[in-house]
Amino acid sequence: MRAHWEWAGRHAMFWIFVTVIIFGGFFLLFDYVGADDSVRTQCLVLLGTITVVNTIWRAAGLLAARIELMHLTRDGRDKRVGHEDHTT
Repeated sequence: MRAHWEWAGRHAMFWIFVTVIIFGGFFLLFDYVGADDSVRTQCLVLLGTITVVNTIWRAAGLLAARIELMHLTRDGRDKRVGHEDHTT
């Protein structure tokens, strides 16, 4: 479970950095070309959307890890029970 959580965290951090770099570049470009506030507002809404998607991605990684852990635990119990049935 820890491996999935760490993987989801690294992926999330990567996209946070990419998002900040991309939007930082766009804001510098907007200042350079003199874009109006409505364009900047739309850019902030998009940045917020990407952040929410990033959060959902992290939660999905945790859910995948939990499902795998439940399968491993169940498989371990099934193998132990099956082994006991053959010995008696």
